[in-house]
Amino acid sequence: QMGVGHLILCGASKVDANYFRSHVMELQYLRKFLGLGLAGAEDPMMPKITVEADLQELLEGKRLQQIIPGAVSRVVAHPTPL
Repeated sequence: QMGVGHLILCGASKVDANYFRSHVMELQYLRKFLGLGLAGAEDPMMPKITVEADLQELLEGKRLQQIIPGAVSRVVAHPTPL
C-alpha cells in the first residue's frame, strides 16, 4: 500500500506567524486530526510529522537533509491553482 512516510508542514511569507504558535499545530493535535482523516481513507499508515515555520530556510539550508537523510524526491504542494 502506498502512502506518505513523512509529512512536513511549513509556513511561507504569507502565513501569519501566529498560526504556527497555535495549539492545533502541536504534534498531539496534528496526529489526532491526521488519524481521523486516515481512518476515513482506510489508510493504516501514520506518517512522521515535522512542523517547520520557515519554508525558505527549510529548502535553502541543510535542515531538510537533517529531517530526511538521503531524501530522493521532494514534493511541494501550493494552494494556488495553476
